[in-house]
Amino acid sequence: MLPVKRSKVAILGGGSWGTTTASVISRHCDTMLWARDGQIVDEINQAHTNHRYLGDAALNAKLAATTDIGAAVNQAEAVLIAVPSSHFREVLASALSDLPSEDTIPNVTVWSRPMGCPMATTQSPTLSNES
Repeated sequence: MLPVKRSKVAILGGGSWGTTTASVISRHCDTMLWARDGQIVDEINQAHTNHRYLGDAALNAKLAATTDIGAAVNQAEAVLIAVPSSHFREVLASALSDLPSEDTIPNVTVWSRPMGCPMATTQSPTLSNES
């Protein structure tokens, strides 16, 4: 069997949806979660939990987290922005200069081009009181 290269994925947002999604994706991809809060990042990296948003739920041990948005998206083959819509533009603007080129972003069903950047968008129901 040929070795399969693990894809590199960045998840921007350390709330309930971003952390849960990152933990699931990290089972099969090299996943870096970006969060603003250094305490959340430290807890994810050391204890593999995010008590503030997910209680005692255990996260995949392969999930890594950082407060450096550039490091999170650099070399990523896919980027998922999982922040409240009121922060979406600010987070995208912070990551824009480090986002991978259009050629490296995989094909997905729904595309938008906010600020000239190709990306997929998705919506989910509110999972917690993060507003």
